[in-house]
Amino acid sequence: MVASLPRAPSRTPFARLRKVGATVHIHAKKHAGVGIVCAVAYFDPGNWGVDLQAGSQFQYRLLFVVLLAGIFAAVLQVLATRLGCVTGLDLASHCRVLFYDRPKRPLLWRRLVLYPLYVLSEVAIISTDLAELLGSAIALCLLFPRLELWHGVLITAFDVVFLLALKDPLRSTPVKLFEFIIAGLVMAVLICMVIIISKVDVNWAKSFEGFLPSKYMFGNNALYTSVGILGATVMPHSLFLGSALATQDRLSGEPPPPAVVKTESPHIAGSRQSSLKTLCGIVRLNRVSEYLASLFRTPPPSQSSTRVKRHADRENNSFNFIRSHLNHAIFDVVGSLLGFAVLINSAILILAGTVFFQLDVSQQAKTASLFDAYQLIRDTVGAAAATVFAIALLAAGQSSSIIATVAGQAVSEGFLNWRVSPVVRRLLTRLIAVIPSVAVAVAVGRPGIDALLVASQVILAIVLPFITLPLIYLTSSKTVMRVRKPDAPTLTSEAGPSWDDTVDYSNSNFTTILSLFIWLVMVTANLYVIKGQSTRKIPSKKAMAAKLRRRAAKEAKLVDHSGDMSLDSAISVLRALEVARPHGCYELFVKADLRGGGIAVPKGRINIPREPKPKAEDTILVFAEGRQAEEAKRAGAQIVGGTELIEGILSNRLRANTILCTPALIRAITPKLGRFLGPMGLMPAERRGTVTDDVAGYIKRIKNSFEWKADRAGNIRMPIARLDFPIDDVVKNFRHVLDSIKRVTGNVKKRDQEESKRKVVPLMKVTLSTRSAPGIPISDY
Repeated sequence: MVASLPRAPSRTPFARLRKVGATVHIHAKKHAGVGIVCAVAYFDPGNWGVDLQAGSQFQYRLLFVVLLAGIFAAVLQVLATRLGCVTGLDLASHCRVLFYDRPKRPLLWRRLVLYPLYVLSEVAIISTDLAELLGSAIALCLLFPRLELWHGVLITAFDVVFLLALKDPLRSTPVKLFEFIIAGLVMAVLICMVIIISKVDVNWAKSFEGFLPSKYMFGNNALYTSVGILGATVMPHSLFLGSALATQDRLSGEPPPPAVVKTESPHIAGSRQSSLKTLCGIVRLNRVSEYLASLFRTPPPSQSSTRVKRHADRENNSFNFIRSHLNHAIFDVVGSLLGFAVLINSAILILAGTVFFQLDVSQQAKTASLFDAYQLIRDTVGAAAATVFAIALLAAGQSSSIIATVAGQAVSEGFLNWRVSPVVRRLLTRLIAVIPSVAVAVAVGRPGIDALLVASQVILAIVLPFITLPLIYLTSSKTVMRVRKPDAPTLTSEAGPSWDDTVDYSNSNFTTILSLFIWLVMVTANLYVIKGQSTRKIPSKKAMAAKLRRRAAKEAKLVDHSGDMSLDSAISVLRALEVARPHGCYELFVKADLRGGGIAVPKGRINIPREPKPKAEDTILVFAEGRQAEEAKRAGAQIVGGTELIEGILSNRLRANTILCTPALIRAITPKLGRFLGPMGLMPAERRGTVTDDVAGYIKRIKNSFEWKADRAGNIRMPIARLDFPIDDVVKNFRHVLDSIKRVTGNVKKRDQEESKRKVVPLMKVTLSTRSAPGIPISDY
């Protein structure tokens, strides 16, 4: 009987876990970073405007388009990564090798294909940098309201200092400092968006339904916006940069060995101590001057540069290099695009769908503006959330700007073998981008900046098909993507290795068909946008008003009033639910319909018969002089003065929640305080009664009164009574507050001559709630 051979011991689960852990450790230490760098381009400020517009007009219904655009971007970015990792050349260098020295009519190929393709690539880089410049400038103006828009453009134009401390990321070894900075900015954007989303009331069930395809995306306006999302998401410069970074050897890079330092005897060292101090100062100065000179010095050729004229004349990367890099690179790119880019774009759209969707058509059109989005977030969510929004926009703009500069360096070096330092490259690109930005900012202002931002995204969408077609062709070519096997014999002739001695890394048939389908979608989208822009008709105000009336009537029929309660019943139910909190408060919620167009946000002041809780003391600031200033002080104003108060307000030393002004001083304070106090709703105005000669009388009227105000979506919330109040007092306070709201919104039977001039604002819903109990619709209001 023959003894059976011993079986090899099977790998234990612990051994498999150790191998997985080692792989994850190597990936995090060596390979992570390229994916985040490439993902930055897919949530730049240009994407913000498109996502805000999509969410404000269609709520969560276009989230599927955001996901689809992310998948398209991942497919194309993987192709660029495969091309760089397998061949050792970036996309720009491949285009030069492909079109520079064709066998037939080489000059014609260069002049009609290669050089126009290079010009289109440079136009894409400049358009990208223009979008990042505008986005960062807008963010600076939002964070510092005293800045003019053109101030923000100039400040952002000279942010080249971000690159001064970095090595060149396109050299043969990765620059971890560069990747850490980009990763930090990306995490700042993500954290800021998470904070903002946590502060708004998102309908998560409905938002997750938006990731499923629906018929709404094929509507006329929805399809147009969907094309905008696709065009603004996939970025040409990220394909160039991704292919260049994929050529780097991320495993064998080792720091240089430490220098050998000769030691001297203590006697000699002591005698030379004073001389060494002088020499150290000179050496430091020389190092600084050498460092500054190196910033503007032409860098050496990158690893991906080449002088060959045909793909058959060069050797691709080794098989072992590809095996150790390719899967890590693909995982890093796909994970970063789906984990950061798609997530951040979805968060922006969800934010817009939650906060802006209930606005009227005219206001929805404005939400594509980053300025209006900031103001609306501040009014509806809070000033802190608006500040976080601006910080996220600034981080997105700065990170995208750095990436665009590095991509521009790869383009110029690859197409033309023209090497230039990153600092010089940034100065040239920024100089071209800043000229139209400053001109439009000074001449036109915010509307012109918004139009310029949209125009930059249109240019990128038009250029994209011209860039992706060579990428698809190169990665589908077996001649370009074949790699010699490790055991293949050494070449002895110029014929090249046989197909049996190589491994084919070209695209499969499925990948090629999918890539061509994506390319056709992009071309069709561009044609649709161009045709839509030339034939699109802007509806008149009358048509928009009729559309709003039809929508309001349709929504009114769908409202279910079966759950409404009388006021007395609602008070009793809420009191029973909150028996453990007798000192809690009833809260009145009123939903006003502001979708008629041209309707001012309703607000008013009232004296509640019985206050629900002690009222915080108002801080009143008055611009007055002479006798009026003395009267204001006697009436109870805490801060009184003339134009000398302006600097204190701008520096936030003087803070007030009510600001009054006499007619004699309003012209003196408006130029300096209009932009600062206007967005906060504190700027004195005659229509609000805060510009008056009777300052003392106004102060006496607002003493012991409560102010209520609707937000931009028409929501009014106000505590009206404590739970331990008698029912009669709760009803009296409820009626008193609601009567004030009805008078301001025009929902009264008899209106005076002044009230009849204002439009009636319908009240869609009136509910009563407490802190933990749900709102109960009231039927007898």
